[in-house]
Amino acid sequence: MKKVLIGILVLGVLGVGLLAGGGYFVYRLFNQSTVSPEAYEAVRVGDSQSSVGTALSDAVAFSASEVYGDSTTKPEPVPEGATCEHYMSGDVTDDAGNVYYRFCFSDGKLTEKTRIVIA
Repeated sequence: MKKVLIGILVLGVLGVGLLAGGGYFVYRLFNQSTVSPEAYEAVRVGDSQSSVGTALSDAVAFSASEVYGDSTTKPEPVPEGATCEHYMSGDVTDDAGNVYYRFCFSDGKLTEKTRIVIA
């Protein structure tokens, strides 16, 4: 009986450890795949696309359809001749909805950056 209780205790401790480790892994993965408000503010219109990419590091880009989906929020027009990339903010949400950052590039330079809130 004593061995069974010790076995259950060991399994319980291992289970808690695995849950904590898994939770930390997901937290780190999320933080690395988003753009912090500080990184957004640091990037300036006119910066090269490669320097913006470096500043955003491991952030995951989303397509406009992934960002807007079925939302009632209308996409802002893309500047003429530009292509845009969307990233989730590290703040994720504010009172109005989910926060994304849009970076638009033309001729290898950042031509526009926009904070988007999707309701």
